[in-house]
Amino acid sequence: MSVYSSTVRQSRTFSVKLKNKVRFWAAYVPCDSQHKDAVQLTLEQIDVIRRLTEMYQPTLTLCTSSQDIRTAYEKNQLCSLIGVEGGHSLAGSLAVLRTLYHVGVRYLTLTSTCNTPWADCSHADMPGKKPEHGGLTNFGKVL
Repeated sequence: MSVYSSTVRQSRTFSVKLKNKVRFWAAYVPCDSQHKDAVQLTLEQIDVIRRLTEMYQPTLTLCTSSQDIRTAYEKNQLCSLIGVEGGHSLAGSLAVLRTLYHVGVRYLTLTSTCNTPWADCSHADMPGKKPEHGGLTNFGKVL
C-alpha cells in the first residue's frame, strides 16, 4: 500500500501531519505497564515505527537530526521522528534513556497520564487525585 492510497489519505495522520513533511511518531504504552514491561513494549513500538518508515522508503525517511530534516525536505521526503510519550517507559533508568536515543528517539515526555517515580503528571491536579512528589524530584531534574 502506498502512503498516498485513499485509505491512508483519509487518516488524520496523513491530512494533518504529513502534508507538513514531518511526522512525529509517538511510542506510548499504558500506565499499568510501569514497573512491569514498559521498556519492552516501548521498544516494540519503536521497532514498528522504524519498520514502517523503512517499508515506505524513499517516501518516508527516519530523521534523527536537524540535518536529516533539511535533507529530507530537499529530497521531498516525509520526515519521521520518534518520540516516547511517558517517562514510565524508562523504568527509572538513564541507561534506557541513552538506549532510546541510540534507536532514534528524539523526544520524551516526563509524564503522560501517570505519575513516575520522579515526576507528577497533570492528572495529579484532578479531583480525587493527589500529587506524589509535588512536581519533579531531584532525579527528575537531572533527567
